[in-house]
Amino acid sequence: MIKITVLVPRTYEKADITYMIGRSKNLSSTRAKKKIQKVMNDALSLTVLEVEMWINDKAPKLTGALRASLKKFLNRSKPPPAAANELRGVRLILGVGADIDYAKYVNKMPTGQVRHPRDPRAEGYYHDKMVDFARDRFRTNLQKAKNDNFG
Repeated sequence: MIKITVLVPRTYEKADITYMIGRSKNLSSTRAKKKIQKVMNDALSLTVLEVEMWINDKAPKLTGALRASLKKFLNRSKPPPAAANELRGVRLILGVGADIDYAKYVNKMPTGQVRHPRDPRAEGYYHDKMVDFARDRFRTNLQKAKNDNFG
């Protein structure tokens, strides 16, 4: 039995991966960790892509560099390409946030203040909604990756 807990900072999301490998006696600990890391990397890649799409659609456009900062911060979650096959311990980190100071003030604005004629789909309280979306998508994508890799 292998039990692993995945924590996603700032979203307070936690997922347990239990009994994924089953009773296979031919699977070494290293191979098991690599398979689980692959599951989490797959879930992370898909979640980052979906959250980027959410940012393009829902984050306010008329706030300067907010969207670019959100995407930049989100893409820091991805492991470097050279280390993709390297086993560093089984973990997954999804960062949702921004590097700019005014992001917290824009997050406090209701939908009526952030929507403009050129930006009709912008959401108020965008960060809170983005975190909720990321949490839900992570949970779904992790389950999907588990099913794809372990049946």
